[in-house]
Amino acid sequence: MPKLESAYEQAEEIAFSAIEGNQLSPDIAAWADAAYRDLERSALFIYDGVRLVGSRIYEREKAATFWKAQWEWALGRLQKLRQTEQRFITAGVATPPALIAAIQTANEIMEACRGAYELIA
Repeated sequence: MPKLESAYEQAEEIAFSAIEGNQLSPDIAAWADAAYRDLERSALFIYDGVRLVGSRIYEREKAATFWKAQWEWALGRLQKLRQTEQRFITAGVATPPALIAAIQTANEIMEACRGAYELIA
């Protein structure tokens, strides 16, 4: 997961440094959009692995603990993405379409993890 976190933080730092310096060029905006697309793909890849691991836990209590942890992790990532979206709105800059898509994907992953937890708990 650190790879996902560091890539996200790097994209956010570059995008908002450009915004704050009033130097958000089309190239930087396109790069940020591509970074958010990569983030979304990475999140889906990680979730596929999480589902695989979760499907191999046969003890109910361990499965509930696992899915609760995944739900909380996904919720934290979703909240961070929403904070980033709010920063774009506050700065008066259009939210990158890939960030909007990443928020939707993160929401779906969070809901899936919550659903798995609630089903087992």
